[in-house]
Order: sequence, then C-alpha cells, then structure tokens
Amino acid sequence: MKSNQYLSELFDRYINKTCTDSEKQELMQLLADPSYEAQWNAINESFENVPQLQYNLDQDNTKSVWEAINNRTSGATGSAPVKPLYRRWWAAAAALVLIAGAAWFLWLKSEEKIIQMSVVLDMQDSIMPGQAGAILKLDDGRVIVLDSVQNGTITSKAIVENGALTYKSTDAPSTGDEVYNTMVTMRGKQYKMTLPDGTRVWLNASTQLRYPVAFHGKERRVQLSGEAYFEVAQNQSQPFIVDVQNKGAVQVLGTQFNVNAYPEDSRFITTLLEGKVQLNSAFRDSKGNKQQTILEPSYQSIMQPNKDIVLQRADMEQTMAWKEGKFVFKSARLSDVFNQLGRWYDVNFVNGENVDAAFSGSMYRTDNFYELLKLIEFTSNVNCKVEGRTVIVTSKS
Repeated sequence: MKSNQYLSELFDRYINKTCTDSEKQELMQLLADPSYEAQWNAINESFENVPQLQYNLDQDNTKSVWEAINNRTSGATGSAPVKPLYRRWWAAAAALVLIAGAAWFLWLKSEEKIIQMSVVLDMQDSIMPGQAGAILKLDDGRVIVLDSVQNGTITSKAIVENGALTYKSTDAPSTGDEVYNTMVTMRGKQYKMTLPDGTRVWLNASTQLRYPVAFHGKERRVQLSGEAYFEVAQNQSQPFIVDVQNKGAVQVLGTQFNVNAYPEDSRFITTLLEGKVQLNSAFRDSKGNKQQTILEPSYQSIMQPNKDIVLQRADMEQTMAWKEGKFVFKSARLSDVFNQLGRWYDVNFVNGENVDAAFSGSMYRTDNFYELLKLIEFTSNVNCKVEGRTVIVTSKS
C-alpha cells in the first residue's frame, strides 16, 4: 500500500501539472483502486479546505480524476452508489472552469496570503448534455481515459481513429489465457468501437462491455451490462454471443441488434434489425420452465423474472433513438423517461410520489435539459424542481 504522503505528493504534482505521463497513469490506477478509498477520502477533505488546489484544477484534470473515482465507486455491476462527497468535489471543480457568466468574488487574506473564492453559478448552465467518451480498462490493470483522444495508438492491438476505438484483426493462434479488456461509458457518455473480428459496437451511457482482444476457439463471446447496439461481422463457424449477467444471452452468426439490460432494470430487452438471433433467458417463465426463443427482424423480446417471454413488433424509431442522437418516447412510463434522461445528463430523479404516467415526446440529446423538463411538465401531471444535480418530481394534483 502507498502511504498517504506519497498519494498526496502524487496528487499535488498532478494538480500543478508537473507529473510525468507514467505518474499520471499511476494516479488514475490508484484512484480506481477500491482499497485506497479511505485514504483518498482523507485527501479529498484536505482538498476541499484548500481553495488554491481547487483553483488549479482545469477542466481536463477534473474530468480524468472524476471518472477514475466514479469508476471505483460504481463498480462493474453498478450497485455501489456514488458518494455525495465526490459529487461536491466535482461540482466545485466544474464550477471553477465554468465561471464565465457567474457571480463570483475573491479576496486576499493579507497575513496568510491565501486566496479564497466563492462561486455562484446559474444552474441552468451547469447541467449539460452528454458527449462521446469512455474509459478503457486493460487486462493488466491500466486505465485509459479516451474522452479527448481523437487519433492515436492506444495499445499494440488497438488504435483510435476519429474518436472511435478499433482493434486490429489477427489470425494468430492463441498463446495461452485469453486477454480481456473492458470498455466503460460513464453517465453522460457514449462511445463506439470495433472489435477484433470487425464487429462494430455503439455503447450507450452507463454501459460496460468486456471482450477478448482476439477471438479464438469456437465462439466469439462478450459480456454486456447496460445498452449497446451491435453490427456483428459474419462468421458462420464462430457464433457471436452476448452474455448479460444474471439475465441471459443473445447468440448470433451475423446480424444487427440492440440489447438493453441495465442492472437497475429487471427487464432484458433485445431488438433485432437484421438477421436472426437465438435468445436464452436466465429467467424462468410463470410455470418455472427455462425459456428460449428465436427472434425475427423487426421484432423485440422482453424478458423478466417469473414471466413468459414477450415477443412484439418493435418500434425502431423509439428503440434506436439513442444511437441517432435523439430521445423518442411513445406512451413511455415516466420512470423510463427519467432513467434515460438521468443517465445522459448525469442527474438523479427523485420520484417520491411514484408518479409514473405515460409520456410522449421527442427531442435531441443535445437539447437544453431545462427545456426538456418544461416539456415534461407541460404535457404531464408533474412538477420538476432542480436542486443541484437532483430533480425532485411531484404530482400537480
């Protein structure tokens, strides 16, 4: 374990932009390591009490630190909550880089020569739409933030071109244990990538995809948590399988489909655009039997615990809206609307009254967040009150 002094000195060099690339990489790894959580908490408290350190953090630094911390606190399953302490840290740092247009003041404490700053932001400028970005976890434990990388070599087998990660295809035989990487999109991020077999994948916000850096053996198997759209490269002799933890699997040969399987939602939804897929559900039906089905193009399957598989014609406009840069809701439950908006704008909706009426509307994912709330209020029987990055939802009646 590294000492508190070592961590503090490393973090101080990072803030002041005097650390080397290897030190920056080490810092991101240590921030992402859960075993250092108590030490980082102590350092964070010191950070909050020293305004100069907050002032020195620019936007790029803040994003890298925040994503590394959020990566640790969220975990692979998404079950661990993000601590309010870190949200205050991020909000304070973000406020400093978004100071233009805000009311602010600073004063100099003459004896101690400490600059103190207080920032009051117009909240309507603080909640911004999501954008492209992701974190790549390598098999050896290294963590690479891809948000600002447009072009360049990431590893010996992966490059970034025009803001998308592409793996080099290889026919070389396996030399031992499979090497797995994991692509992670945080709240307010989405990303696209090409796997070693040529399969293209678009990841929605709050999604994780674990995959081998080379596909060997009789199948191509990946693990998904969240939502992703796949355009699978055809290979009749090597089926492509998407495993969804505790929910089931999608098996294909070459096809285009969307999988929606967020951990916080009990549903496992697969929508087929082209080709044919076989669905194996981890859920038993209403009679306790195992479930399996074949999905045809333009159809959608919905799997839930203790319920029979539902097969229905898909509304492609609504299902694929996220990939096309839109929100499209057609008689959608407000809870689903809030989940989608929350993941993209990185806000939390608190619906204490469990208002869950139907909502219909469409908008772009680049639209102003507050305008979207106005649309929801105008067309639904709810009021939405914004407090920081939390939206309190109450019924009008």
